[in-house]
Amino acid sequence: MNKQRRVIPVQLLAMIIALLLAGCSGSNVGEGDLLESESEIGPSLNDTWIRPSDGMVMVFVPEGRFLFGSDDNQIITAKTLCEEYPDAYGKCSSETFELEIPQHSVEVGAFWIDRSEVTNAQYSLCVEEGVCDPPRLAEDPAYNGEHYPVAGIPWQDAVDYCIWAGGRLPKEAEWEYAAKGAIGTIYPWGDEFECEGGNFWEPCSLCDDGYSGPAPVESFPLGASWCGAMDMAGNVWEWVGDAYNEHSIYYQANSTSQHSEELRVLRGGSWGYCPAFLRTTYRYAVTPDANYLAVGFRCVVPLEDWGGG
Repeated sequence: MNKQRRVIPVQLLAMIIALLLAGCSGSNVGEGDLLESESEIGPSLNDTWIRPSDGMVMVFVPEGRFLFGSDDNQIITAKTLCEEYPDAYGKCSSETFELEIPQHSVEVGAFWIDRSEVTNAQYSLCVEEGVCDPPRLAEDPAYNGEHYPVAGIPWQDAVDYCIWAGGRLPKEAEWEYAAKGAIGTIYPWGDEFECEGGNFWEPCSLCDDGYSGPAPVESFPLGASWCGAMDMAGNVWEWVGDAYNEHSIYYQANSTSQHSEELRVLRGGSWGYCPAFLRTTYRYAVTPDANYLAVGFRCVVPLEDWGGG
């Protein structure tokens, strides 16, 4: 007796094949494979990308809106921190923290930001190509390690490096958004000061982190911000691209002025500062030629300028 063969409809066969293929596709995406996974929908939070020019790992910051600066309660918090962690330099004054007010809403576009501060090894690549000036030499060899943040960098040298690397310095609003997010945390990791969050000045922070100066980048993973950026509190100060302006409701932190005589802004505090100055909203206005051995930087690549790796 002949058995009748069962014929599978073409549509059903196609569906079965599609399901099998979907089950075989993995979800683990390496840093170098980002484009293969995200080519249609674009990058998202927690994605990383390696910048080809210097090997810097960058983390993605989605577009968003946040409250830029501090409100009155946050200024009170800053003053309370000054009382709890006294500052031997005498910088805890009302005028110091008033640079952060008034708080106002700012919208930022999506961008990639360096996961850490630019290192000596990375900066040396730009020097070798004759684009960047050598950094200020430090007598202490601890400053000169390959994986330590490059320090003693004036503002223009930081600008030159980021352009050479294929990006630019972050706008002040971009830096603050990457540090505290839409929630608006006091420190990159949260609202409570934690010694595990970074490299700070021991006499006032009471944190024994083993470093009397800078530390190798990414030494304190518990201090990572909401987008995965590290070292955004302590270690070395970081330049932003903006000329210094008063914190007004009209200021969107996107100045493109390149006049060298204008004051510029440092963010994030350093290994030589106390908790009140390590907050995500603290602003330090200095001349652009400042080359303190506690001054470094990181770069950003706006999404619209990203070539996709």
